Amino acid sequence: MTTNEETKRYYKLEIIGKSSDSEIWIGDDMGHLVQKAEGKLNTDLLPGKYTVEFELGSQCYPIILNHDTQLTQNEIEAGPACERPKIKFENQEKDH
Repeated sequence: MTTNEETKRYYKLEIIGKSSDSEIWIGDDMGHLVQKAEGKLNTDLLPGKYTVEFELGSQCYPIILNHDTQLTQNEIEAGPACERPKIKFENQEKDH
């Protein structure tokens, strides 16, 4: 049996940009901005699927966070790209 504390485990995520003024934007799988940093993003997040951009409105890259992770901008950009998730609202009405 797991406790509530075990189900809320956070993992460290560090993303190092190409330069000290590189923009790093990270969003969740619901399309919401989670955090922005310049040069280096250092954060603790719940496990899950995230996207990262290196300039707002540029190409998105997927990140699956399931352990402490350190990545560089070069490593991320060498991997697959993805579409920016559409923002989903909890009580969003369905289209007719």
